[in-house]
This record gives sequence, structure tokens and C-alpha cells, in this order.
Amino acid sequence: MRRLTAIGVIVVVILALAPITAGQTKTKPRPKKPSALPSENQLRIRLEFHPQDAAAHKQLVELLKNKNAFRALVAEEANWIKNNPTDYFALIELVNDCFWVIRMFGYEVSKSEEIDIRD
Repeated sequence: MRRLTAIGVIVVVILALAPITAGQTKTKPRPKKPSALPSENQLRIRLEFHPQDAAAHKQLVELLKNKNAFRALVAEEANWIKNNPTDYFALIELVNDCFWVIRMFGYEVSKSEEIDIRD
């Protein structure tokens, strides 16, 4: 008898709470396809574990250029050159980007302050 009463109470409680919890179980629809481009953090993590991954480096550089994040771009290029010292094209690109940013924002560099990159 007690068992039937306990089962009856449980069934009544479940039926009473069913309409309350029915609306809470809805989930957001998931996107059908993940974004094609990895985020900046994902690219940085890939480069942390694989410092010679040229594809990840190029994607990160493009992402930073599109965001106009010049400091992060220079830091990434410097880190790339540190990990890949034989990549002279990256060094030339870094120097050109630095001079372009300096000219774009109108910074004046006197002759005594110019950096001689031949050293």
C-alpha cells in the first residue's frame, strides 16, 4: 500500500512539473557549418605548437591586417622570424610594414634615429 502511494505521489509530481520544464529544454539551433576561418586564438595556438606552420602564419597575418592591428602584426612577424630565421621574405615584409605604418600615421623619424637594418 505504501508502495502504491509513493508511486502515485511521484507520478503526480512528474505530471505537475512536466509543463514547467517543457519550455526549458529547448536548445539553440546549431549552425550547419562551422566558420571556415579559424579565429585569432586558434591560429596562435597552432603556431605555439607548430612554429613552422606557414599556412597558419599567413592566415594570422591576413587576419591582423584586416583588423589593422599593427602592433600584434609586428609582434607576430617578429615571432615568426625568431622561429624561422631563414625566412628572409618575412624579414623584408616586416621592415616594409613598419616603414609603411610610420609613413601612414605621419611619424617623423630623424636621420639620427633611423635604424640601420644592415647591422
